Amino acid sequence: MNINISVLMLLFTIGIVSCQNKSNATKSQSMDPSIKGKIVWVEGNQMPQVIPEGVDVDSFTMAAPSPKGVVRTLYVFPLTKQQDVKREGEFFKNIPHDPIATVTSDEKGEFDLALPAGNYSLMVEEKKGMFFANIFDGKGNINPIKVVQDQVTQVEFVINYRASY
Repeated sequence: MNINISVLMLLFTIGIVSCQNKSNATKSQSMDPSIKGKIVWVEGNQMPQVIPEGVDVDSFTMAAPSPKGVVRTLYVFPLTKQQDVKREGEFFKNIPHDPIATVTSDEKGEFDLALPAGNYSLMVEEKKGMFFANIFDGKGNINPIKVVQDQVTQVEFVINYRASY
């Protein structure tokens, strides 16, 4: 009889521990990682300026324009290589994948988007069917980001095709 009670107690304990572990696993799996950041517009002469001789330093105001937050729709594509799209000037078109997600930034350029862990390419649509991105890795991937489980990936997306450096 004592053996049966001991076996039942052991099975009961295993059952409780098992349920607790499942509960914690489900909780951590339901938390979506995300990307969070800002989309900024940069244009004009971004070159450092030399103050002409004889000009008062305090009155010299040829500073480069500051980046401004802008409203844009950010497209999240599966990781995409340059060789898989068509390039037209500074823009990309004929992206071979449908976007996984999109998010529109607010008037300050800020955005936040929940995504599952994985590797993605980020682009903004500047003209109908024409996408912009200006960061590439050594493998030819367009604006690659890596989203890690339970972490927020910070992004600053700079739109600078009208800037000169």
